[in-house]
Amino acid sequence: MISIKDIPVFKMLLGKVYDPTLIEIISTVESFFPGIIITEGYRKDAGVHSTDPVRGIDLRSRNYTAEQTQTMKDFINKAWIYDPKRPAMKCCIVHDVGRGIHFHVQTHPRTARRIV
Repeated sequence: MISIKDIPVFKMLLGKVYDPTLIEIISTVESFFPGIIITEGYRKDAGVHSTDPVRGIDLRSRNYTAEQTQTMKDFINKAWIYDPKRPAMKCCIVHDVGRGIHFHVQTHPRTARRIV
C-alpha cells in the first residue's frame, strides 16, 4: 500500500503529470518494501520536482530502520541507472535538505532499467 503524507500532498500529486519511469520505480519499490509514504512530489522551482512531467518524489524514511533504508536505496540504484551519460548520478539518495532525512527518488529522460 502506498500512503500519502497529507491532503496538500495528495492534491499536489493529483494536479501534475508524473514521469512514467518514476511511477514504475515507485510501484516496483512498493512491491518489495510495502508501506511507502509519499511526502512530496511537485514543488515549484525545485529541480526535478518542478519539471513537466514531474521527475522527483520524496518518500518518508523514518518508518524504516537504517539497514532497511540502505537496502531500499541500494535496490533502486542497482535496478535503475539515472543517466547512462552520468553514471555517478543516482535515482535514489537519502538526504536532509532542512526538513528531515528522507528518500529522494528522481528520474532523468534517459533513466533506464538495468538488467539484474
